[in-house]
Amino acid sequence: MASATFTYAAICFRQRPTAPTWFCLISVPVGQLLQWARVDRLEPNNLMGVQRKKNDSRTRRIASFLKVDEANTIPTTLTIALPIEATNLSREKLAQSGDPARALNLVVYAADGGELPGLIIDGQHRIFGVNEFDPRTLVSVVVVLGADDAEIAFQFLVINNKVSKVSPDHIKALRLGYREAELDARLTRSARMRSTGKPTYLETIDGEPDSPFKGRLKWPRNPEGGDFTLIPPTAFESALLHISTQQLTAGADDEFKGQDYVVDLFLEIWKQVRSSWADAWSQSQSRLLSKLGVVCFSQYVVDVMIARAEASDDIEITRDLQKVREITQAILQRQEYAFWTVPWNASSLDTTAGRDLVLKDLRKIAVNIRANVSWDAGLRLIDTLE
Repeated sequence: MASATFTYAAICFRQRPTAPTWFCLISVPVGQLLQWARVDRLEPNNLMGVQRKKNDSRTRRIASFLKVDEANTIPTTLTIALPIEATNLSREKLAQSGDPARALNLVVYAADGGELPGLIIDGQHRIFGVNEFDPRTLVSVVVVLGADDAEIAFQFLVINNKVSKVSPDHIKALRLGYREAELDARLTRSARMRSTGKPTYLETIDGEPDSPFKGRLKWPRNPEGGDFTLIPPTAFESALLHISTQQLTAGADDEFKGQDYVVDLFLEIWKQVRSSWADAWSQSQSRLLSKLGVVCFSQYVVDVMIARAEASDDIEITRDLQKVREITQAILQRQEYAFWTVPWNASSLDTTAGRDLVLKDLRKIAVNIRANVSWDAGLRLIDTLE
């Protein structure tokens, strides 16, 4: 069987004489890396897999990190396990020199049509995120040569369970010599955080290029006027709080538990809303982009999404952004945008009781459309339209 051949200048060494494995440090175009290294995920039909399920949100954030600033780079190394038999090296050749590290040519062989020899132990999201940005981008790789399955599993667990957050004091120390405002601006757009370590989720919602609410938050930097009314930040805080308290992340890996994923899920929902109901973004009289609308419709969509996940006994659908898009689109097919623009027979609804009325009418609209009757039949907030 024919093989593809990849040659790299490498620094190879054994960290300690009692270790069964050797390390080789190389740099590789990330698209080329994916031609000889694979992800072997831990799934019901693959209990020997070591990687967790791919998180599209995390992958996209890495690509976005590289796109937003030409100075942004990712210096941390990827870890790839590779059988010695899939290379030009041998234990004997590696052990020939007494030097602590040797400069060698590492040749990797990948059989055409066969299983890729390399196994990604750490860095799958960095690999896919950088590849999404540009497959030609160089990445730093530590190749672990000669590791058996038990060693690979051990390394994965050690790498992924020993990570700790950088303390605010340490971050402050790293800030020395930098202008705080410039550093914070770059951290905000690149990593959704400030130099204090605090997140910047409202800045993300207001500032990311593809956010449906870009420039819509009621902040001094966003001028009033035009065809829409600015939305109070408390609307987004309430919507995010509802999402984060609905057990969407119960039992999930750490990468799904943080506010980053809550924000990504919220934005994915509203991207589909904007795609289906674009008029709301240019009609100042629409209640959809008011505090009441953002809070109530976010809650409604998330609650329906959870109900569908529980009915199918598959909470994972709330952690897959593609499925979130599909479910949101299905939910929108049983809603009516006119509800947010026609006259209502009540006002001052930004209270617990008022929001309950809106949610009840949203549920009633879905029932009406499913039953193929007029969408406004029996709603509490509007008179029947004829």
